[in-house]
Amino acid sequence: AAGDKVLKDNGQYVVITPFAITCKNNCYYVLGYQTNLQKIITYRLDLMAKTRILNEQGDPKPTELDLNEYMKGLFQMQCGPVTEIVLECSNNTMLSIVDKFGDNIDIWKSTVDSFYIKVSVSISDAFYAWVFQHGGDIRIISPISVVNGYKDMVRNALRQDRKNGRG
Repeated sequence: AAGDKVLKDNGQYVVITPFAITCKNNCYYVLGYQTNLQKIITYRLDLMAKTRILNEQGDPKPTELDLNEYMKGLFQMQCGPVTEIVLECSNNTMLSIVDKFGDNIDIWKSTVDSFYIKVSVSISDAFYAWVFQHGGDIRIISPISVVNGYKDMVRNALRQDRKNGRG
């Protein structure tokens, strides 16, 4: 029925070792390590259901994890898996890039008019919307799964416009 909650992973429990809780844009997030995926993951606390504390030994916090740097890569709204990506950016986007990721990022020249960056971001609709708002001045280069996710989102939006007689 409309308004019913739809659970991820068919409602299966997800076990994480939490490292931190943070607030961003009036939403609280738990950051932790998900053993079965062997990666750091972020969940919105208000979207979690049937949580419980297990009486088990947790995973140690990865020694290479810098929470401040990690948090810079998170995007507002719903968080998805954190993925290392490469973007090709027009030179005129530099202020937006520094605003979003800070100035301590991997960056190298692409052409006279553009540059590449490598950053870790939380892949979500909010991330794709942020790329889209730059009108083609920021392009996702890799990984191909993120490129395809972006293309799928754009195709779905165009399909909805056609279905509603606007395209």
